[in-house]
Amino acid sequence: MRGDITEGETITSALLRELDQVAAFARTLPDSDARLAVLGHSMASDIVVRYAKANPEVQATVAVSVFSPVVTATSPRNLLVIVGALEPAMLKAEACASSILPPAATPSPEKPMATSPKARATAGAGARRRAYRRAL
Repeated sequence: MRGDITEGETITSALLRELDQVAAFARTLPDSDARLAVLGHSMASDIVVRYAKANPEVQATVAVSVFSPVVTATSPRNLLVIVGALEPAMLKAEACASSILPPAATPSPEKPMATSPKARATAGAGARRRAYRRAL
C-alpha cells in the first residue's frame, strides 16, 4: 500500500482506492473481456464487499473467512462465501448474521457444518448467494 496512514485517511479508503487501481489495470490486459470478479480473505473480504457494492461492474465477489458489516441479503450481487471448519465461531456467526447463509446453516457444536454447498438465491438481479462450508 502506498502512502502514509497518518495523512488523515482511513485504511479502508486507501485499500479501496488501491483495489480500484488494480481493477483498472486488469481491464487493460490483452485477454480482458472487461468482466470483473473480486476476491478477498478475512479483512480483505470487507474491502472486496465494499468495492463490489460501490462498483456495479463487479460481476461476482468471493469472500473467504468473511467479516463485513456492510454485506446484505442482496448486496453485493453474486456473492460466494467460503467458511472453513476451523474458522473461529465469530466468523461463522458473521456469515449467518449478515444474511449470507440461511438460518438453517448456523453452525453449532451439536450440528457440524455440512460438506455440501448450500445456496440461497433470488431470481434475477444477480442476487445469488452461495456458501461453501467444510466439516472435518
